[in-house]
Amino acid sequence: MITAFFVFALGAMFGSFASAILHRTRYGGSVLRGRSRCVSCTRELSAVDLVPVVSWIVRKGRCRMCAVPVSWQYLALEVGMGGVFLAAYASACGVRLHDGLPGPCTADFTRLAAFLFVLALVFVYDARHGEIPDSFSVSGIILGLTVNLVRAPEEWWRLLLAVAAGAAFFGAQHLLGRGRWIGTGDILVGAMMGALVGWPGVLTALFAGYLIGFAFVIALLVTGKKKMKDRIPLGPFLTAGTALVLLFPQLSIRYAFW
Repeated sequence: MITAFFVFALGAMFGSFASAILHRTRYGGSVLRGRSRCVSCTRELSAVDLVPVVSWIVRKGRCRMCAVPVSWQYLALEVGMGGVFLAAYASACGVRLHDGLPGPCTADFTRLAAFLFVLALVFVYDARHGEIPDSFSVSGIILGLTVNLVRAPEEWWRLLLAVAAGAAFFGAQHLLGRGRWIGTGDILVGAMMGALVGWPGVLTALFAGYLIGFAFVIALLVTGKKKMKDRIPLGPFLTAGTALVLLFPQLSIRYAFW
């Protein structure tokens, strides 16, 4: 279980980092520089305040200095990213978590973890604020293209086809709806999906994303939590569909003539 603990702890650390990125992207501040501060009293947080999961539990969800409650979303993101990293490890290595981190699968695990980290940023930001920063999508496109081209340079045409298909899918909707259905940010998200999962994985990711979104919206309408006129962010469903394809590539649509 040592490996499981290590992988979860690593994911929780990146979950804490993701919280800092999300907050500074929304309210200003350098992502790479500057110390983390309490959002209530603005005092700098020490190392003991930044231990993922543990510090929140020990402090009972309150700031050590001003005792103001700290949102449970910080804890949820840290625990969630820990779980995501465990899933990435299991998908990449295909071995039991207590067998150790084998050398041959370390690269695949790193690739999956990096891709899922970017998807988590898009998921949470869009779920919270109803928009997706272009910087997240562009970073995902660059990361996906770079890593996948290095991993399989002979597949460059499939990768470019996937990026074009993802962007065109939302671009067509943007044009047909004259900007009312789909925003320009979704076009970049489509391109990012293609860069991360390639061709024809992007088709499965789009299908899965819309299927998950449809089921979720129906549930909200039936329970009365949302109405037909309410706007529901699309990003969380698209990133969930993309994550499924990354973690379970066997689900990807395949064509014999490809």
